[in-house]
Amino acid sequence: MADELWVEKYRPKVLDDLVLSEDIKSKFRNYLDRGTIPNILLFGRPGIGKTTLAECIRNELKCESFLYINASDKSGIDFVRNDIKDFAECVGMDNALKLVILDEADGLTNSTGMGPSAQDGLRNLIEKSADDTRFILTCNHLNKISKALQSRCTPLQLRFTLKDATKRIFEILQAEEIDFAGHETEIVKLINRNFPDIRRSIAVLEQCCVTGKFVFVETDDQTGIDNTINFITENITNVMECRNFWIKNETLFDADYEKLGSALFNSLDNPVEMLKIGEKLFQLNMILDKEIGFYMCVLELCSLRGSLNGRNCPG
Repeated sequence: MADELWVEKYRPKVLDDLVLSEDIKSKFRNYLDRGTIPNILLFGRPGIGKTTLAECIRNELKCESFLYINASDKSGIDFVRNDIKDFAECVGMDNALKLVILDEADGLTNSTGMGPSAQDGLRNLIEKSADDTRFILTCNHLNKISKALQSRCTPLQLRFTLKDATKRIFEILQAEEIDFAGHETEIVKLINRNFPDIRRSIAVLEQCCVTGKFVFVETDDQTGIDNTINFITENITNVMECRNFWIKNETLFDADYEKLGSALFNSLDNPVEMLKIGEKLFQLNMILDKEIGFYMCVLELCSLRGSLNGRNCPG
C-alpha cells in the first residue's frame, strides 16, 4: 500500500492543530465550549484550511448527524430541495445538533431572474431548520455568495502568518526525518512563494524530499495550466464540467486566470476563434473578478464550436 500523502497524513483533526490566527481560534474555542456554533461562512484562498477547519469543528462537537456536500458537484436548486432539505427535516440522533458542511458554496447558483436559485433555497432552509441544524459554508470568493445568504451566517476570513505556516512545515519535515540542513532559506522561499496556500507548499515539499533529503525541484504552474487547458478543450461543450474542474484545481495554476486565458488563446489555430477569444481576453484584463472573465472566454469558445458542430452551448 502506498504511503499516505503528506497533505492527508498531517491534516489537522482538532482545532489546536490548525495553522490559524489566534483570534479566530479563540472565537471557535468559545463556540465549542458552549457546545454549539452559529451558521458559519468560511472564506479565503484555496489551500488555506477552510474545509479542514469545518471537519475539526465537526470532530470536536462529536457531531454524529452530519451531511457533507461539495457544491461544485451539485449546484442547483433541486439538490437543496431534496438532499439538504431531507437531512434538515429528519430527527437527529438523540435529538442532538445536526451539521451540514457545504464546501465550495460559491459554486451554488445565484439569482438569475428565471426562478429560485440554490442560494435562495438554502437561505430559506437555514431559517426553517434553525432549531436543530447548523450550516458551515466554505468559499473562495465571498462576492459570489448573495448578501441575503451572507446575512444568515457569521462570515469569517481565515488567515495566518508566514511564520505560522513556516513553523508547521518545518515540524512536518522533522517528523518525516528529512535531512534539510543548509536548505532552510530555500524552503522558506518556497513557502513564501505559495503563501498562504499551505496545502500546496506541503505538496511541493514532499516532491522535493522523495529521497529522504531535501533536493530543490524547480516547480512552476505551467504543467497545471497545460492540464487545465487540455481538459477544457477536450470538454468544451460541457462548460459547467470545465468550470468545476478549474475551480477544484485552482492550486494547479495558482488561480492565475489571466495566464490561463493566454494559454487558452495560444491553444487555438482557428482565426475566427482567435479573434473572438482575443476580444474576451481584452475584457478579462479590465474586470475585477478574473475567474468570471475567463469563464466568459470559455463560454465564447463553447458557443463557437457548439454552433459549428450543431450543438447548443450556453452563452
